[in-house]
Amino acid sequence: MKTIEAYNLTKKFKDLIAVNNISLEVESGEIYGFVGLNGAGKTTTIRLLLGMIKPKTNQGTVKLFGKDIRKNFALWNDVGYMVESTDSYPNLSVRENLEVFFNLRKLIDKNLIDNVIDRLKLKDYHNAKAKHLSLGNL
Repeated sequence: MKTIEAYNLTKKFKDLIAVNNISLEVESGEIYGFVGLNGAGKTTTIRLLLGMIKPKTNQGTVKLFGKDIRKNFALWNDVGYMVESTDSYPNLSVRENLEVFFNLRKLIDKNLIDNVIDRLKLKDYHNAKAKHLSLGNL
């Protein structure tokens, strides 16, 4: 029996295609994992598989235990899942979030914020609001 069946899943956030036409099947008893770079769409795919978010214009189907997830939200009672979340403030930018934690920790060296941005390769995103970033960037 197939525990998970997903076909042609696509998810867009404005102009960003986070998941592009993914299909997968997982048989009962199999262990399946996602490995990829930050922003590759791993968390978005899991959320699609659980029905936490909807595919773009209803493109794609997901079945758990042979039942359509969009019609059977009670299926969540039969699934163990853990989707990461962030402790950042979604309406603040990356820099603003770092400034909040800098002040909470009563740090002194203001260069630390720029050092963190550089070390984590967030220079292109430092003014972006946290809610618009991949969780791997937070």
